[in-house]
Amino acid sequence: MLHWCYDSKFNTYVEAFDGSIFAAIDYVSKIARHRAKSVHNCITESQAISWVITGIEPKTLRKNLEYRKIRKTLDLRYAEDRLLYIEDKLVRDATRETILESREKNHLIYKYKDIFDEPRKARVRILSNIIWDEMRKIRIDNMV
Repeated sequence: MLHWCYDSKFNTYVEAFDGSIFAAIDYVSKIARHRAKSVHNCITESQAISWVITGIEPKTLRKNLEYRKIRKTLDLRYAEDRLLYIEDKLVRDATRETILESREKNHLIYKYKDIFDEPRKARVRILSNIIWDEMRKIRIDNMV
């Protein structure tokens, strides 16, 4: 049983799962997540899905991977400059950990380390958001 799709290659996945479109979607999404993770989340989820279905690597992948190397040094330099102004060592360490982990995953992930009280956690979130947004702005300015 064939299902309508932009690309008929998706139908091969549907046929492989005995016509179950839901199983095919689940399989394609898992493979797409794995591919995106393998290239350090340098591509969007839709690009990863298209890559799985069509087998054609996204056009921007190589450029994004090259830019990722340059971005690492820019990000670390900017983040370290901002972290110097934080007096509370626990907050500073948690914010640093948040930025490093977020940069690796390419989206904001909060890491609180040894912080258990809510005011400090809120401070980590606020500082991380400020630094992350500024880093994003710097990235966009440098890509153009």
